[in-house]
Amino acid sequence: MARTGVYKWDVKEARDRLVKEGKHPSIDAVRAALGVTRARLVRQLLTESVLLSAMGALLGLLPAWAAVRLIATAGPRELPRLASLSLDARAVAVAVLSHRLLLRAGSNARTSADDLVRHVDATVADVTDQV
Repeated sequence: MARTGVYKWDVKEARDRLVKEGKHPSIDAVRAALGVTRARLVRQLLTESVLLSAMGALLGLLPAWAAVRLIATAGPRELPRLASLSLDARAVAVAVLSHRLLLRAGSNARTSADDLVRHVDATVADVTDQV
């Protein structure tokens, strides 16, 4: 079965074509030159964002869970309800939402899907105007 997808030389050709046309070969411009549709690009970016959020939340929850276990076992027995100490759904929700907000605030990505679509439209229009 033949491999489907984009090869390195396809990307290099699209980049070289953009440079020859006087365009800056940004990631979005190369994607547009390769024929990536807006819907696919938005789906790809949203999938990446969700996966990064989930991985970040998981990486934050693992040390939190270990710390809670350590405090529950090594803490002073005089503290009430120390044995019942655990992470609940609220703690998980806070971890996921805070990581999602930090990821969004720290990135220089578009603020909404509409902005992304407008950017892709402008890139596609620039590329097609040069052809």
